[in-house]
Amino acid sequence: MNQKHKTRLVILATDGISKLSPGFEAAIIPIINELQGSHSINLFLSERINLSSETKASLKSFVKCKSFRSGFLAFIQSSLCLLRGIFKADILLVHGITAAWLFPFIQLLTRKKIILRLHGMEWRNESLSMLTKWYLFWAEKIAIQYSHLDITDNESVQDYTAAHYGYLSRIVETGASELLVSPDPEFIRRQYMLEPGSYAYLELSSKANCKLELVLEAMQQQASLKLVIASSSPIASQLKSRIPTHINLIEAPEQTLNQLKMQAACYLFANASPMTDPMLVQAMMLGIPIAVYGVSYNRAATEQKASYFTSAKELQAFFEHLNLPETKASASILKEIAIKRYTWKTISLKYRNVIMESVHSKKKGQFVPKTAGLQYDKLLSLGLAHLNNPS
Repeated sequence: MNQKHKTRLVILATDGISKLSPGFEAAIIPIINELQGSHSINLFLSERINLSSETKASLKSFVKCKSFRSGFLAFIQSSLCLLRGIFKADILLVHGITAAWLFPFIQLLTRKKIILRLHGMEWRNESLSMLTKWYLFWAEKIAIQYSHLDITDNESVQDYTAAHYGYLSRIVETGASELLVSPDPEFIRRQYMLEPGSYAYLELSSKANCKLELVLEAMQQQASLKLVIASSSPIASQLKSRIPTHINLIEAPEQTLNQLKMQAACYLFANASPMTDPMLVQAMMLGIPIAVYGVSYNRAATEQKASYFTSAKELQAFFEHLNLPETKASASILKEIAIKRYTWKTISLKYRNVIMESVHSKKKGQFVPKTAGLQYDKLLSLGLAHLNNPS
């Protein structure tokens, strides 16, 4: 296709008030590869994410944006990038809601199409100030109302936005790559004095949303399993004062963590972030038993096929049943789900379909869900409490 006839697509993936998920680095390359034949792509990208020279060469333009710790500076930068992107775009694919205050003006004054990629419920992030949470709560409403299409990454968040705002999002999952390295038992024996299958593995990506104390309480009753708490970022070392000395606390590169997690007896996913977490998706691909913190978005991501816990007692029960055939069968089912739903090839095709749909989309259809107006007690009795406030 001739370059001048290609649809101009601007992807805005800067770090906003809530940072991009760790999985976005792996996601952006297959998305670009899938779309470059039919779209002229302009990319605004966080400086944390590195692209190969080959991927950069396929772009019409590429702007690397600074990652700010300050929420206010991140807000300013996201807004400026969106304003710059308007002049280069027929379609804007916007990740996150930080600059959503501009959406009404874009829709009123231009004919640009906006596709919103929601990163869960950003206002639920426990590490944010109350003022920032209020802004993000308001921005979520504006973003959904004034985008032409919006994307969520699992059914739980889709249900929430439909119930609250009356718009049905398109589901495009968060993906992960299979670990294609071979297990090296001697490496973990030599480096960490650990035997394969002798420990539970807990990976950290967020201090605020990880139910660490609950896991530590459950492990107090465990004599047969050790616990390895690991991270590729400084989070692990920052938590040192909260971790008992007999727990293996490891901060290591991704390649080392891959060896540790694939040779564990089980994977503990204790995050409660309001989204599908890429770490959970990759854990599903390992084919080992997984215990998952039982919030609705984690349940949706695993299609209710994992073992779930919301208390130390429930996690202890998981350890007791670890060697049962049902637990091992669950691990195999989760791997099948991950390969079916969460591979980059499948996800890239879904992005293509949503972008093609946006070309023909004039106005987002709104509806009144049947659950509207129901009190929380009634939603709870129907098993729909997550529509009020997913958790």
